[in-house]
Amino acid sequence: MPTTDSATTPRRDRPRLVAAIVLAAAVVGAALIAVGSASAGTVPMAGVAVTPPGSATGTVPPTTPGTSPFPPSAPTNLVATEVTTHSATLTWTASTAGCCAITGYGITSTRPFTDVPAGPGAAVGNVTTGVLDGLQPGAQYSITVDATDSLGHNSAPSNVVTLTTPVSDEGDNVPPSAPTNLTLVANTLSWQPSTDNVGVTGYQVYRYDGFYSGGLMATVTGTSYTVPPTATFPPSGTGWKFYVRAIDSAGNVSVASNLVPLSGGGYSPSPSARPTPGSFCAVTYANVSQWPHGFIADVTIRYTGTAALSAWTLDFTFAGDQRITFAHNATFFQSGADATLRNTSQNGIFPPNSSVTVRLTGTWHSSNAAPTIFRLGGNLCTTR
Repeated sequence: MPTTDSATTPRRDRPRLVAAIVLAAAVVGAALIAVGSASAGTVPMAGVAVTPPGSATGTVPPTTPGTSPFPPSAPTNLVATEVTTHSATLTWTASTAGCCAITGYGITSTRPFTDVPAGPGAAVGNVTTGVLDGLQPGAQYSITVDATDSLGHNSAPSNVVTLTTPVSDEGDNVPPSAPTNLTLVANTLSWQPSTDNVGVTGYQVYRYDGFYSGGLMATVTGTSYTVPPTATFPPSGTGWKFYVRAIDSAGNVSVASNLVPLSGGGYSPSPSARPTPGSFCAVTYANVSQWPHGFIADVTIRYTGTAALSAWTLDFTFAGDQRITFAHNATFFQSGADATLRNTSQNGIFPPNSSVTVRLTGTWHSSNAAPTIFRLGGNLCTTR
């Protein structure tokens, strides 16, 4: 029977036990030295957490949370202080920074009533004035400014400045004011007169399909014009819209008046033949979301006609000072408060008794009041 030496195993483990005791003593000694050094005002060893005598233990001071990444506020009070044939000098009130320092401003322009609406732009530093170059003589531009911060956040755009450039920098270079209150009654356009520093010599009457084509129809000296009948729709397949500009003796033209639509590309139907609201279309305008100076709205168009539309436009006038910046399921055009939505290549065919919903994203400053009057292809729709 094998024998067991009970003293053998403990004897073999003694060197390891001694090493463990020595190591533990070394760690305790290092900690005591560190505490003593900290008490004497010296720097403790790296990797050793030390609590000064008399202070609370186990408590870590809270850190200040970072600021949420809000973009800058929109610039305000944008004005054009000087306009020449090829440039505009602009000033504005600075934005307020959100999360981060403002690094600069971007200037954007658009040209209404053209098939290429994008105009020239410019970028400036953290200043409150800038010059927009590259303008064309005798042309209308709508201009906004937005701020950018150090993380690339962009603010909402400023208020819109709409102007026309003079045809010459010499002599009379002040355009007339815009005609106002353009209306269409029994196929006759009428408007309130413009003013000018020298004198208005006439009015130019234009037609426009809302997107691609149009042009000057007539120049008159009075404040009314009877629209002649036309046999066809404009090339876009939608009704014409009309606007008026004033002109002075130097050839300077004013900003355009408001737009008014005419269904069918020519004469409006007689009162007895004109569709009553609801027999052709119905529109629901719903604000999905709203925040300071921004909104998202759904426009649902219900077509109740008898034949499919091969192309369509929806005209309306905002009741506030909204500006559309993006449209899903439609293209858009806006001049002042007047807006037009047009079909895309995917939804150009509009069958009877069907609906299309367009989601709008945009900005506002003083009012986000919803529009209440809508026309599909010039036909008045009911609102829901």
